[in-house]
Amino acid sequence: MTIRTLRRAWYRSAIAMSLAPLALAATMPDLRAQESGAQTANPMTIDPVAASPATGDPGTIMLDVVTISGGSTIGDYGVSDGNTLMIVDRETIDTYRPTTVQDLFRGESSVTVGGTIATNQKIYVHGIEETNLAVSIDGSRQNNKIFHHNATTIIDPQLLKSVQVEAGVAAADAGPGALAGAILYETIDVGDVLKDGRNFGGFVDAGYDTNGQTFSKRGSIYGKIGGFESLLYLNGVDGENYDDGDGNEVLGSGASLLSGLGKIAFEGEAGDRVELSYERVQDDADRPYRANIGAVLSGRPVPETRTYDLDRQNVVLSYENTLATGLWDPRVVLAYSVTDLRTDEEPLRAPGTSVTYDGSNDSLNGKAENTFNLDMGTVTVGFDAYDDEAEFDGDGYRTSERARNVGSYAQARLQPLDRLSLSFGGRVDHQVFTGTDDNDQDNTGLSGNVSAEYQLTDWFAVKGGYSNVFGGIVLTEPFIMNPGWSYGDIDTARAENVFAGFVVRYEGLILDAQIFDTDINDGRVATYGGGPALVEDFSSKGVDIGLGYDWGTGFGQVKFTSVDTEIGGDVADSYLGNYFTTPIGDIVTVSLVHRFEELGLLVGGDAEYAFEEDSTTINGRALEDYTVVNLFTEYRPAFNRDLSLRAEVKNLFDEDYSDRATYGQDFVDVRPLKQPGRSFGISTRFQF
Repeated sequence: MTIRTLRRAWYRSAIAMSLAPLALAATMPDLRAQESGAQTANPMTIDPVAASPATGDPGTIMLDVVTISGGSTIGDYGVSDGNTLMIVDRETIDTYRPTTVQDLFRGESSVTVGGTIATNQKIYVHGIEETNLAVSIDGSRQNNKIFHHNATTIIDPQLLKSVQVEAGVAAADAGPGALAGAILYETIDVGDVLKDGRNFGGFVDAGYDTNGQTFSKRGSIYGKIGGFESLLYLNGVDGENYDDGDGNEVLGSGASLLSGLGKIAFEGEAGDRVELSYERVQDDADRPYRANIGAVLSGRPVPETRTYDLDRQNVVLSYENTLATGLWDPRVVLAYSVTDLRTDEEPLRAPGTSVTYDGSNDSLNGKAENTFNLDMGTVTVGFDAYDDEAEFDGDGYRTSERARNVGSYAQARLQPLDRLSLSFGGRVDHQVFTGTDDNDQDNTGLSGNVSAEYQLTDWFAVKGGYSNVFGGIVLTEPFIMNPGWSYGDIDTARAENVFAGFVVRYEGLILDAQIFDTDINDGRVATYGGGPALVEDFSSKGVDIGLGYDWGTGFGQVKFTSVDTEIGGDVADSYLGNYFTTPIGDIVTVSLVHRFEELGLLVGGDAEYAFEEDSTTINGRALEDYTVVNLFTEYRPAFNRDLSLRAEVKNLFDEDYSDRATYGQDFVDVRPLKQPGRSFGISTRFQF
């Protein structure tokens, strides 16, 4: 029996498992949750940190106390934004100190990151690539579909306040084009890092990793006076090529990252806040000729490496009222984001010469919305717009595609009954797409979503949701655009998403399980020679199970995800699935963190086990299983808790492997990139 057959049997069993507790709960006493507190602005969000004994005041369902302390990401997030898989907060980021998005999502089995370094890593949520999700940074839409061999959204996790991942079903106000969910990044504000009672602060941080001799230097200063505040953050990482688990040097793998964030803001006594931010990430170094592939063993000869100069920028101007609680609670965002990529190479056929190719994706976007704060929850109504462009310059020609969109939306997040939480909404989008031939195509589409969670007892809840999403025509990547394309009418993309599951919450224990299904119809798969109007259908279905326990000074969790991805009804492969999907299979992750408060000591680690995936043999070869373990410890001396000393070991057992979502593992004529072998790291941080 194959893994694929076993997985399908597992799905059927999981459905039965998700229904069985319903019958059990129906026979148990109805232990009504105590009521307390006034309604919050968003009663759908259960805050386990703030949970407290009942006060006797009517209004809010109270659960047993669950204290989250630094990194617990079991899915206790309600359904206010659809199927929220995870929220990584600032405390979690400070605990793990991630340096890439792969580190950021360590411990989350449902989110896989292919690639090896920041410049080639791509995020897959339930096996669906991030360009099919509405990705935003500080509310700014990201148009980062730059080159299929590169990262999609390269970002420095150290400058983040939080990241929220919504899989499949997403709220209408997450933005247009949320075919398979949303990823919402928020960068740090002064209030997130400035110590209480101070008007000025900062930190300096330095680190070294043995594998690749990588040095990192980062620092930040921030302050506030009156209603004004400002922040500046800079980070630089440089290193040599690393060795894989077999001791082989991986060409083009040396770190070369420069990132920064600047913010200024003013907040008046009435809560009116205006903020301007500028964030930038650069990576400029020699990389493998195809940056996400070790080598293609057949086909035309190419140089081993070439220069990749990647530069992403994000500018956001926003207004909101932080004290608004009534019917007038506005937010306005105006933003511009751009990603530029230049590749330089010396052709084998003409030594001593150089060829340069330039690609650019940008987005001018904004939104204006108001949240009506009601007794039973909130209703957000607004409109948004974007003007996206993809442009290529090189090889003797210059060409571009453009898409403009205006949308209006409404999203309700309500708690009509003590035990029932509802989230539902919709949006209408009108898009004008312009091809390389300057001809326009107009399309209008509707999208809708609904999610619900019902608390059968004070410890057991069921949840589920559905969405049907209009995706319009997605811009193709600049590096495959052909000025000679003849367009005609391109089918617009549309997706259906569904999930169903249950959550058990008991004191510090959380058990979360769900089944999910995402179907994307008429996803655009243009090729240089095949034309601009090619489309294909993609799907992802599977199971998530998470079990976690928080004991106040630490937490432990185990997560399992099984994903079956298909293209046109057949097993997905990483070539046809570019920008859409990749084979994932079955993954287990384990995380453990404990803090010894009196000693000022933090210890933790995580592990990932990927099962062998043999469904891909139809395309060439199976994906190998692997186990990778990472450990860390951090010490803050009693004489100065603002000083931290940290040591870590990544890939403890020196596993020789490619991360499950890394390109090309399913093809016999591709040598995929390997992850770094064992590496020891030390770092120190001083906060003032």
